[in-house]
Amino acid sequence: MRRFISILLLTLLLANFAGSYIYFTFRALQIKREMRALLATLPEEELELIILTPEEFKQARVEEHEIKVNGNMFDIARVVEKDSKLFVYGIYDKDEDNLFSLLNAVLNNLQHDSTQTPPSFSLFSVLHYLPIQFEYSLTALPSKSLSPTFYNTSFVDFISAIDSPPPK
Repeated sequence: MRRFISILLLTLLLANFAGSYIYFTFRALQIKREMRALLATLPEEELELIILTPEEFKQARVEEHEIKVNGNMFDIARVVEKDSKLFVYGIYDKDEDNLFSLLNAVLNNLQHDSTQTPPSFSLFSVLHYLPIQFEYSLTALPSKSLSPTFYNTSFVDFISAIDSPPPK
């Protein structure tokens, strides 16, 4: 029972950290599948045409069936080569563009977050879960612990966060 609860709590903790990335990955795969199915059933006259040189095509290529043109994802239905030019037929993938812009917005917000960490988290990060004199040898067990608790607070390592500026 304890093992099940431990696994459940660990899973919830990991889902909290990695959940959004798993969502973005799953949604990107789902969008690609939808676009491949749409390209297979879309009539020829509804496809858009982009004319590129082979060098431009190599630079714009993201994956086998995708290129990035002017910052937008373009799903390729087919490529025809004529007169040293590549005629690329496909459609712009607005759903994938929206997904990537949302991911970039989330990551930029996390990187530019200037708020200070809460003091409770700072205190939690300096806790030592083993006593300082914790030694474990094969011949003798430690006779007595210094503290009856499972953690000790090291006051030497702790630097308190200042929540307000000093008085003038």
